[in-house]
Amino acid sequence: MTSGGRSYVYRSATGAPVYRVVRRGPDQFYQERYTDAGWESGLKNVKRVPYRLPELFAIADQGGAAFVVEGEKDVERLIDELSAAGQHSMTATTSAQGAGFQWPACWAGYFRGFDRVFVVGDDDLPGRKAAEQRARVAAISGAVTKCQLCLPRVGVNTGGDISDYFNNQGTVAELLDLVEGAPQIRAEYARDLELQQLAATLEGAHGLIVGTTLPRPVRRELAELITPVAAWLARKDPHLRRIRGAA
Repeated sequence: MTSGGRSYVYRSATGAPVYRVVRRGPDQFYQERYTDAGWESGLKNVKRVPYRLPELFAIADQGGAAFVVEGEKDVERLIDELSAAGQHSMTATTSAQGAGFQWPACWAGYFRGFDRVFVVGDDDLPGRKAAEQRARVAAISGAVTKCQLCLPRVGVNTGGDISDYFNNQGTVAELLDLVEGAPQIRAEYARDLELQQLAATLEGAHGLIVGTTLPRPVRRELAELITPVAAWLARKDPHLRRIRGAA
């Protein structure tokens, strides 16, 4: 706890604090990064990680299952309910900054080793979009990934979440039946996301090359390194943007 409200600390794989989310009210949040001087406002230059990362890796090592939900409060509630129901080979995680944070494809690495990943979205449009995007990332890991876009007992398009589900007499047994029956994300669909994010990265690199004050021959040489990869991506998916040579 902090003097301003409840805090949720994000940690590295070794358990060291990286940053935290402080909740002052139902819809009031701010983030702080951990430095040698203590907690400082904002997440500038901070490597983002999933919530409860050490626990995530511990359960992955057991070949267990992970839930992805929206919000630290819901992670804590879900883990409490799973533990009370004797589901000790299951855990839960989320990411800071709500539904607006797009998971990079490299986050799939955090889910390698899991047998199953269940992504449960909040019951509104942003929540459903975020759940679909995160499920595509998790599926890259090779885990069987199911995506549940709405929950019973929370109302339709109300923004209801996993805490609302349990507050309205939802049970872990019912939840497990629900997510096991949810649609599975196709691996090839997940790989498309990797290609798209790689293409975007290359596009950004192209922009950096063009914007530098490096001599033109150097810019051309760097562009020659990027262009073949961009062309390969375009062959894999004609909808991906082609990257121009940085002349």
